[in-house]
Amino acid sequence: IEILSENSEGEKSQQDKAENYGLQCQGYLALQQPNKAQRFCLKAIETSGSKTNWVDYNNLGEAYLKRGKLSESETSFKQAASLNRSQNKSVKHTLFLAKPFAAL
Repeated sequence: IEILSENSEGEKSQQDKAENYGLQCQGYLALQQPNKAQRFCLKAIETSGSKTNWVDYNNLGEAYLKRGKLSESETSFKQAASLNRSQNKSVKHTLFLAKPFAAL
């Protein structure tokens, strides 16, 4: 993740930067650091503009879920589903699995 961080500012295109931030988000999720993951998911989304990857919203939803931010998580998962209809079933399944946490 540190190497990605060092390279993120040196990337040439906005899309390259967005992809780099998205990878950092995924890395922090894997390391169980949802606060840092959230920050990089948001950077990926903000940087990519109209070419936002559905995975960034899905990962953001996961980061929010791990932080107990259930409303934000649901919104992010729904946005991921709307961006990629081919993965809609997978994202809706994730949203379904997250619903019980809302009752806690």
